Amino acid sequence: MTTPAERTRAVIEMENSVMKLTEYTTRTSKNAVVPRSLLREITGWLRHYPLPLEIAMTHDKCPELWGKP
Repeated sequence: MTTPAERTRAVIEMENSVMKLTEYTTRTSKNAVVPRSLLREITGWLRHYPLPLEIAMTHDKCPELWGKP
């Protein structure tokens, strides 16, 4: 089981990692080694992750779920 701080860090790090991949979804990228369709799908998953602002708001109301971002 993760602690609230670990959970918060994992979500924020996941978002940062996926955002680094977005440069490989453009037509001009020649360094793509991962299929563009897969990268688009992965970046679409970010819709289901809370934003740091949402984590902070939830932490204020329910600190046992999230750590302070």
